[in-house]
Amino acid sequence: TRVRSSAASDVYKRQVEIYPLGSKPAQELIEDELGDLSRVFPTNFRIVAEATPYKGYLPGQVVMFCSIPGQGKSAAMLQEIALILTDNYTKFHNGDTDKKLKVLWLALGDLMKFDFVTRFTSVVTRENYFNVVANPDKYFTEPVRDLANQLHLVTTVSYTHLTLPTILRV
Repeated sequence: TRVRSSAASDVYKRQVEIYPLGSKPAQELIEDELGDLSRVFPTNFRIVAEATPYKGYLPGQVVMFCSIPGQGKSAAMLQEIALILTDNYTKFHNGDTDKKLKVLWLALGDLMKFDFVTRFTSVVTRENYFNVVANPDKYFTEPVRDLANQLHLVTTVSYTHLTLPTILRV
């Protein structure tokens, strides 16, 4: 018997495609690679709308906000996620879409899950953040929880947060 490793088999299967660029109409290529452009997700920020030809985010798109600590990256992204989820939530409950949207947030930083819950709740309810922190159960109601269940969060400690105190102590 002849045995091949799965890694070697996978490499063998991945052949480079030589694609004649003019072989399909442009609209067909867009649909093949980007999907249905009527499902572009909205943005709160003019700069994002102006920087993309679709005036928002495409389903499956990976978005990275980068800046030094304390500049409001999490707050900005929470605003975007809340808009996208509430827009989709409204469409879902009005029968305009066939399934609830899910968003994966990979958070590299020093925020805890509680921080995300209270910030998300504050954004969605438009309640003052300090009021939410002081009494989270009052504002983290069933409709907010239902919306929050569409946001899947992975929190990790970022390399910057691990090394910065060491650098500052030198």
